[in-house]
Amino acid sequence: MRLKVFLVLLAGTWLCFAEQTSKLITLHYISYPDVKSVCGGLPVGVNVAPNNSVVLVGDEKQIAVAEALIKQVDTRVSRDIDLTAYMITASHKDIPGRPLPPELDPVVKQLRSIFPYKSYTLLESGFLRVSSGGSGTTEGVLPNREPGKLSTTYAVTANQVKVSGESEHASVHIGDFRLQLRIPGVTVTRQPGKESTPVTDYKSIMLNTVIDANVGQKIVVGKSNIDGSDDALIVVLTAQLEN
Repeated sequence: MRLKVFLVLLAGTWLCFAEQTSKLITLHYISYPDVKSVCGGLPVGVNVAPNNSVVLVGDEKQIAVAEALIKQVDTRVSRDIDLTAYMITASHKDIPGRPLPPELDPVVKQLRSIFPYKSYTLLESGFLRVSSGGSGTTEGVLPNREPGKLSTTYAVTANQVKVSGESEHASVHIGDFRLQLRIPGVTVTRQPGKESTPVTDYKSIMLNTVIDANVGQKIVVGKSNIDGSDDALIVVLTAQLEN
């Protein structure tokens, strides 16, 4: 009788091993230790494999459960977007300046059909990388158009950034885009019996808008006169997914 029981147990054990299978899982954003942690409570073996892959070993149903858990966590935690704000000087005169990059040629062609400016030159470009759901700011100093003058500073800010879609079909929403300029000016105060005193003050100019654009699209954000002349500052924004 004991022999029969032993044989039955042995047959059951062999059946258990016979029903085991394996499956190769390719990982994208997580690694082998992450899978070990996720599958730690399951009766499934996890073996490391080449090319950031793992092999699951066990019952088919348990492997299916483990695979579903892995898919839930094997996702991109955050998506980064690269924003470039091109600050372009538009003038009715031919003025020297940095040439525009070739990728802005279609934008300039469109601008020439709308505004009667003679020349377009690159004043500066501001770059910032922002995670989807986050915000970012970059600051800098604009080149002086007149030697000896105090420099104008700028700040480019992108708040409430959200990326939707995948790869070339992705789009970006910026709920609060701002370009702020601080333009210095000098006034002279005169008091009887005293020397004239120069005083520096700053005038702020801000472009503030909501932006919806496809990744790779170049859009004109706004236009503003910055120094009281007929020249204008035109801001063009482009967004690219960070690889």
